[in-house]
Amino acid sequence: MEFAKEKWKEKIDKPVDLPTDENENKDDDEPFNVNRLWIGNIDISVAEFWLLKLCQQFGELQKFDYIYEKSGPNKGKPKGYCFVAYQNEESAQAAIIGLHGYKVKDRELVVRLANSKSIASTKKIRPSTSKESQIAALEAKLKSMEKEETSSAKRKLKSSVVPPSLMKLNTTNHPDKSGKQYRNKPY
Repeated sequence: MEFAKEKWKEKIDKPVDLPTDENENKDDDEPFNVNRLWIGNIDISVAEFWLLKLCQQFGELQKFDYIYEKSGPNKGKPKGYCFVAYQNEESAQAAIIGLHGYKVKDRELVVRLANSKSIASTKKIRPSTSKESQIAALEAKLKSMEKEETSSAKRKLKSSVVPPSLMKLNTTNHPDKSGKQYRNKPY
């Protein structure tokens, strides 16, 4: 056990040399980067340094961005995700395989390529249609809405009609036994 602690201390005591990125001011229109990863579902109590050391186990890092809140009540606290760029594609693939699903403080890390979009975030692209087909689609939608409106009105009408058997008044005889009937009033 002590051997593992000493080994870990040796790794922690090594200075971290991150090369500067000369292409930092490039536009976002650059081609897809297979070396850049997004790591999410990080507990906010995880230290940046610890996460950096964890990522370094899979290869040499080119860039490491741990994202923090910039404003609001959580200003200065981690957002729960980071971006990691490796020097080569093999290191990035090894990190995806090694870190995806890795438990850190009862949370499983989610690791994927930084530029890849999840299915939920992609918008459905509608094919361009002519004005005539758009008009026909709107008319069909209006007809279906009218049908729904009339059927809901019929349902409301049916539910508001009370059968005669339920309309019988709750009556009692007058206390003076005169035979007159009075409605029971709640007051």
